[in-house]
Amino acid sequence: MGQRRRKVVKYLEKNSIQWTEDEAHSN
Repeated sequence: MGQRRRKVVKYLEKNSIQWTEDEAHSN
């Protein structure tokens, strides 16, 4: 379960970076 959570955290980090970039473009 710990390994799986680390994968999810990495995935969320990657997505949040893209999301913030999209936000910057939309403003």
